[in-house]
Amino acid sequence: MLTTMLMVLFGLLSIVWLNNGLRMLELVVNKGAPFAEFLVLAFLPVPLWLMVALPLAGFIGVIWVIYKFATDRELTVMQAIGLSPFQFSVSVMIFGSLLSGFLFINSLSLLPAAFTEFKEAQFRVRAAIPKILIQDGVFVDLGDRLTLYIEKKVSGQEVNKVFIQDSRNEDMIVTYTSEKGRFTIQQGRPIFELTNGQRIELDSEGRAAASLSFSSHSLDISQRSDRTGSRFADSNEESVISLLDPTQSPEPRYVSQRQAMAHYRLASPLSAFALCVMAAAFMLVGYVTRKNILWRIAAVSIAGILMQSLIVMARGIIIETPASWPVIYLVSLIPACLSLYALYQPVKTYRVFSSMARIRPASRQEAS
Repeated sequence: MLTTMLMVLFGLLSIVWLNNGLRMLELVVNKGAPFAEFLVLAFLPVPLWLMVALPLAGFIGVIWVIYKFATDRELTVMQAIGLSPFQFSVSVMIFGSLLSGFLFINSLSLLPAAFTEFKEAQFRVRAAIPKILIQDGVFVDLGDRLTLYIEKKVSGQEVNKVFIQDSRNEDMIVTYTSEKGRFTIQQGRPIFELTNGQRIELDSEGRAAASLSFSSHSLDISQRSDRTGSRFADSNEESVISLLDPTQSPEPRYVSQRQAMAHYRLASPLSAFALCVMAAAFMLVGYVTRKNILWRIAAVSIAGILMQSLIVMARGIIIETPASWPVIYLVSLIPACLSLYALYQPVKTYRVFSSMARIRPASRQEAS
């Protein structure tokens, strides 16, 4: 089961990583960031993807292993020697418990740490100056009403002979000329450090109002509307305790969303165990033949997709109605309890479903 799960997990993560990696690669290339930043942006979101991919991979692993046992007639032999579905499922329960335990560690510890570093790296790269802006002899608009001209590029971040016109202030136009310039990031903001230059202020009519010579000057080249802004922490960066605490919310309107995320991060690991035992119950309870095994796979697949969908829907319900938070736990606990009962009492469960489906009752030989 572990081997199959790892193969499926690798496939699922590869699909998601390819989509995310291409976007991150484009961002890194456009911004001229180092390759190390690409590795950070490409792989640190993996703990977030594991919240969904790992339960599904374990679910598929259990189904595949039981299917191979059935098609190779090993399951028939085990039933013939008196091995009950519950005895067979002990390994499945241990497997599901290990997956849930790892997901709890991932949700409570690994995810906040990794996602915090991911968002910091993403913010650094996005705030960096794109390489395409650093061109010799070209007037470039860095933003609204901010124009840059350089005569010669020395390195990736250093330039010579700089001219800047800053008209972001409607009451005046400021021009900068300097011998050298260097792009840096300070506290998450793009800064242009000028050396040995002059700053001239012009009024709205174009007349010189003030002139200043400087040996060094730092110019914030971000938009004025962003000056007072700061990067808000993503809910995946915070601990479950802080998400549940209303006083930690930046605004009151985000309280219900943060609490819904906290319950989702606590309830999602339970789905790994629930999916595993549910797969065992669907695949083992009753008279298993090579003819009905494919129908069982189809039924358990639909049930698994439905359960995962309900978890996502329950998160939305909690946002609208915070008092309904137990629902997201019941979505996993109820199928898990019913599956355990079915494995422990397979004959009673099979008779109930047989009567409900109005199918031919099992013969004494089949029941045995």
